[in-house]
Amino acid sequence: MKHKTGSFTGHNSLELFWQSWEPEQDTKATLVLVHGVGEHSGRYENLINHLVDRGFAIYGYDLRGHGRSKGRKGYINSWEDYRQDLHLFVQQFASQTQQLFLMGHSLGGLIALDYVNKYPQDVQGIIASSPPMSLATGSRVLRIIATILNILLPKWQFGVPFNPDGLSRIPTVIQAYLDDPLVHNQITARWVIEGFRTIERLTQSAWGIEAPVLLTHGGADSIVPIEGTRSFYEVLDSEDKEFIFYPDSKHEPHNDSNWKEAVENISNWLEKQLKQN
Repeated sequence: MKHKTGSFTGHNSLELFWQSWEPEQDTKATLVLVHGVGEHSGRYENLINHLVDRGFAIYGYDLRGHGRSKGRKGYINSWEDYRQDLHLFVQQFASQTQQLFLMGHSLGGLIALDYVNKYPQDVQGIIASSPPMSLATGSRVLRIIATILNILLPKWQFGVPFNPDGLSRIPTVIQAYLDDPLVHNQITARWVIEGFRTIERLTQSAWGIEAPVLLTHGGADSIVPIEGTRSFYEVLDSEDKEFIFYPDSKHEPHNDSNWKEAVENISNWLEKQLKQN
């Protein structure tokens, strides 16, 4: 495959890192990949290798404050930072392909769903993996503390109590995560509050999402409650919607014991969308 890296100017002139993986031959379509909190765009080898081998081009970038991108770890001024970063990234190559899809995992799923609600004309379909669609995500105590700190110290960073064992059943995946220098667990009060506000807004406006949607979630996910994804699926207004549930998978199905099934389901869904278009 052809691998490229570079930087682009995000919202409010922040420099963000991007990379792409493309087939040597002609591409069927392009998938924009948005990663989860604390990680980066380079943790999706299983998915990328599988899709590129089947003719898809993958473009990803590190969210602000993540990976190789600039910005304060775990901080955004408002959710508009995430939305406009993605919009600027999509616009860079939207004109280069007629078939553009969007996939987000965890936090990236929330960003992607919010994006298609705002810019439905930009993409032909959306995949949201383990998206935090419930206000039960995170403890009630965390939300109370974040509400207070958002007024007093919105940029103050604190570590999230996080057990990496919740990511996958594969020990080498857990160890790779722990050894990864580009991974962090820092968040801020402003980030927490903006995230909760976005979840609330999206769950109330799911009727406005008309693009084809694939939702996936692991039944053993201890990091993001699957109930939020189930509930969101029920109120989602799209006529072309699908929910794939992996009973024993943890938070990252694409990096778990069932990863072959998970990435195959994603490629099959994309192929189905291409046939319908």
